[in-house]
Amino acid sequence: MPEAGQEVVVVQIDRHALDLPRGAIEAATARRMDSSVAGFPPLLALSEAVFAGPGGLDGTVGATIAHLMTMAMRSVTDQPFGWDRDDLLLDVLRRYMMDHLARPELDVRVMARENFVSERKVHALFAAEGDTPCRWIRRQRMTRACRLLTDSDLAVTAVGVHCGYPNPSVFSRTFRQSHGLTPSEYRAQNRST
Repeated sequence: MPEAGQEVVVVQIDRHALDLPRGAIEAATARRMDSSVAGFPPLLALSEAVFAGPGGLDGTVGATIAHLMTMAMRSVTDQPFGWDRDDLLLDVLRRYMMDHLARPELDVRVMARENFVSERKVHALFAAEGDTPCRWIRRQRMTRACRLLTDSDLAVTAVGVHCGYPNPSVFSRTFRQSHGLTPSEYRAQNRST
């Protein structure tokens, strides 16, 4: 029970919304937290504002509360923060690239800026895997191109655009370097009937 001058805030969040292992969630459940716990002061302020105002939670506010709760729970259970783990950051960068493969301007500079990391960090993460960001992007674009050439009726130029190559000559040259065939030849040889 709260002591004089204390408040009790109960936050119920689906455990799948928390980026924590089950053991950490169990260890952090029903714990006393104060303003020294990372993430707790903004969580408390946001919770008070939400419950004082009209209406309920929208998706953005709910996601923010889940993120702040994850931060607070990591702090009280000494779990590493996700953004401190290179493997998680590399996954975030790869997902970002997959979501933006059609953007011709996708490069290390854009990826670093839009994910709030340095270009040097992006290069280091891929180097640790024995790769480069540019090679990884090119491989994913070529994999997507092969799939679209085989499984869709899109024109070859449209496939190029969907894979980040708005210039048909550049797409054809890059594809030939990668597969030894032009996109049209590849489609003819690999088309499902």
